[in-house]
Amino acid sequence: TRGISVGNCEDFLSSSSSNGGFNGSRSILNFEEVCGSTINHQFYRRRETEELIDDDLDDCLRPPEKKRRLTANQVQFLEKSFEVENKLEPERKIQLAKDLGLQPRQVAIWFQNRRARWKTKQLEKDYETLKSSYNVLKADYENMVKEKEKLNAEVLHLSERLLLKEKHKGITEALELSKPGHSSTIDV
Repeated sequence: TRGISVGNCEDFLSSSSSNGGFNGSRSILNFEEVCGSTINHQFYRRRETEELIDDDLDDCLRPPEKKRRLTANQVQFLEKSFEVENKLEPERKIQLAKDLGLQPRQVAIWFQNRRARWKTKQLEKDYETLKSSYNVLKADYENMVKEKEKLNAEVLHLSERLLLKEKHKGITEALELSKPGHSSTIDV
């Protein structure tokens, strides 16, 4: 076999274009002529129908089966099994499928959906618990704020009374000192 070289390509191109341009299908490069090798025609051979259809493809081509609902007994059995353990080991999945007359995939999907429902319910419960705790804390906080405001008002009122009392006491003392006959001696 010959390798591809610039000379081979130039020779081919000049020979095909020397006749003055387009020569029909002869103007199109031909792999055999350029490379000097033959094409492996088995690569392009027509495949048999059986070779083309894969098991997965076959499943896709079949009409979809009607969705089968689980019976109440099957659901009850699966629920009890879920309560024991919400994770599904392969052996357990196969055994449950045999016991219930289901496909292992159906059992696996049921467990997956059930775990999702359980998680959602758990989140809802957790949310309600947190919301309740928050509401209690918020009410306690609001009560403390009101109590603080009440105490601040009481402190202000008592401070004003104390100032008035001290002011009154100061005036009274000043009056007594200014009375005639009162001797003011300063002890040092």
